[in-house]
Amino acid sequence: RIQVIDLKSVSVRTLPIEARSNIACLALAAPLLVAVDVQNHALIVHFHRGIVLHRFKFKHKVRCLRFSPSSQYLAVGVGKLLQVWCMPNATSARSFAPLQLHRTYAGLVDDITDLCWSDDESVILGASRDCSVRLWTLHTVPNYEPVTLSGHKTPIVGVYYFAATDTIYTISSDGAAVTWECKFSNDDIRVARDDDDMQIDEEAVNFFAGGE
Repeated sequence: RIQVIDLKSVSVRTLPIEARSNIACLALAAPLLVAVDVQNHALIVHFHRGIVLHRFKFKHKVRCLRFSPSSQYLAVGVGKLLQVWCMPNATSARSFAPLQLHRTYAGLVDDITDLCWSDDESVILGASRDCSVRLWTLHTVPNYEPVTLSGHKTPIVGVYYFAATDTIYTISSDGAAVTWECKFSNDDIRVARDDDDMQIDEEAVNFFAGGE
């Protein structure tokens, strides 16, 4: 069951829904609530009314899920893969499916343990049990290659991004915290020349902004 604690009114209410087994993770973007249990069965719930809108099951173990800042996308760590789903209000195309798979991302060798979006939702960070963090772009960016951050000795349990300083913080199961900063020089800007014109390719310069 799911209990909602209202800190302002100091009250507790239990949603009139029930999962098939113990709930493993939750993601809330009012009015939608997504809950996944330990058997990978997922519920899409209307948070205010407490009504189950849809039920489905993921094929692999789900350890975490996060809504994007605009609530238009839902990132789900399905085993060692990252799946990004379009929410119903994120597409104008009519479909009978409440969720539409936007894309599946790979590159990690063990299960994803935590996820974090950049503020402009152009980049997704995925922490893994393989002691590394992977940076993917939501949409395809020319000449961009996903970045992997390695340095922990035990599985990472938390990853956080701060846009003001372009800094990433990661925490592993042994309590170690690592700070990752984005720094670049003029040498990092590649100048591409062709027969017609000259253009500066800056996609890989600021990977936190997805190359924009």
